[in-house]
Amino acid sequence: MRPLTVFQLLYVLAIAVALSIQAVGITRAARTTTEKFQAAAEAASIDNTIDLKKKDLAETVTFGLYGGATEQKEKIEAARAEAEAARQVEWKNFRIFMYITGSAALLALLIGRFSPRSDVFIATLLATSCIMLVLGICTPMLSFINEREVPVIGNVIAEAQTKSIWGSAMALFQSGNTWIGLVIVAASMAIPAVKSLLLAIVLGNRAVLVGKNSIRHESVERKLTKLASMIGSFSFVDLFIAAIFLSLFALRSLQGSTARAEPGLYYFNTYCTVSLIAGILAWRAPKPRWQPPT
Repeated sequence: MRPLTVFQLLYVLAIAVALSIQAVGITRAARTTTEKFQAAAEAASIDNTIDLKKKDLAETVTFGLYGGATEQKEKIEAARAEAEAARQVEWKNFRIFMYITGSAALLALLIGRFSPRSDVFIATLLATSCIMLVLGICTPMLSFINEREVPVIGNVIAEAQTKSIWGSAMALFQSGNTWIGLVIVAASMAIPAVKSLLLAIVLGNRAVLVGKNSIRHESVERKLTKLASMIGSFSFVDLFIAAIFLSLFALRSLQGSTARAEPGLYYFNTYCTVSLIAGILAWRAPKPRWQPPT
């Protein structure tokens, strides 16, 4: 296989830059969604609910002359609507990102068909998977709401959280669960980063397959690709950890608790799949053989 042509290299770089810019916007939107979620949960907390009951009583006594309760209810509904709208925007961003990455991979596959090589497709998958990994780590993975019925006061939100992989790891470190935090960091951050680096080295190694050193470079490539394929399977450990988190959140209370999967979980799941495909293709791609000059 020959090195990437200038056009193919520029294509991969353009895709990486475009997706990186979009990833920055997605991260900001995710931060906004988290803030709206917390604001909506705070509006329905026990303290605000007690305050609302007091205002509602005052509004009843004054026969509607005092409208504090109505105003607060409108603010609560507005906060909930904003939180749901922000969440819908986050899912819309996820769908757009998946459409773009799918189209970029398909175009890379078509470009690779015009030359006896598949590295442009593998490089595109590697670039998109790295960006998906960052989004999977930084964007919310799970959201949890625990609602309880309090006598006289009514239904209140006792606890509300959004958890990303990074946030979960930091929370575990702060709570003293260092070992579990290290497992999450290793499974979802360190191992995927090492795997992506190894695959990038494999692709770079092919670009220097020249002369009598070709056989030596091929041996290095096989070892690196095999190592990348071996350690890549451990990245799925974090999906099991996410499932455990979801189960624990659902069991926090016998009633009134809801846990929802957020886009971050799907970003990381897609990273695992795309990265696995890139590793398989890199391992099975035809290898060049050195031919003595005639």
